[in-house]
Amino acid sequence: MASRNLFLHLPIRNCFSTHHWNTSRNLTTTLKICQLKKDQDSEQDCHQRQVNDKSLLKSNQVKFEDRIWTVPNALCVLRILASPLVAYTVINNKLIESVAIVAIAGLTDFADGYIARRFESQRSALGGILDPIADKILISTLYLSATISGQLPVFITSVVIGRDLLLILGGSVMRYQMLTKPRTIFDIFRSKGPKMEVKSSTLSKWNTTLQFNLIAFTLVAPIFNISESLFLTYFQYLVATTTIASGLDYMFNRNNYISQLKQ
Repeated sequence: MASRNLFLHLPIRNCFSTHHWNTSRNLTTTLKICQLKKDQDSEQDCHQRQVNDKSLLKSNQVKFEDRIWTVPNALCVLRILASPLVAYTVINNKLIESVAIVAIAGLTDFADGYIARRFESQRSALGGILDPIADKILISTLYLSATISGQLPVFITSVVIGRDLLLILGGSVMRYQMLTKPRTIFDIFRSKGPKMEVKSSTLSKWNTTLQFNLIAFTLVAPIFNISESLFLTYFQYLVATTTIASGLDYMFNRNNYISQLKQ
């Protein structure tokens, strides 16, 4: 009887074992398919993220290059427009007006740099070129006017303006070399073609600050009757030294400060 029962139950056990094995195999296959699909989805998501990141980077680069209407750029234009007015006030010995304009110009110079560093949306390739140009136009105007009015010696003005002219000439030559052939000198001033990014060196920033301070002290000196002080004389030699040094720095390390933006 026991043998008969054992015989009857054997096929049932084998059936259950076979069913369990088939179920396990199907489950394993399903898990593999799910894992494979998950890996494919992950690869697709990763690829899509890379495409999105590249598109965003390219978009930001284009926006950076094409930004024109920014607050720092407007402040730079304001300094350029103020140059004829400050020349008139200096040459005609309108001391209070001259000092006021120079003070405002100095504040705008600080403000446009701060805004560009603080807010990403206010940075632009144009601003990197416009800012030093505005500074040089204003400073050159101030030094020329002060020399005409007899407040500054000719040698210091010659050093300041001569250095700026050499830098402008050097930058124009570099841009000309970046242009594709055929090219002409007039292509330097066109917006088409490779764009340049100009970075100010630390020495140049200090030099600009010293130049502003020298012209400010020079304009204020008659008010306090200290135009003949040794302090101003030594200050003039200091500015002449930093001006020459910063010019040589740009000349020998120009590749560190002037570069071509990727298209």
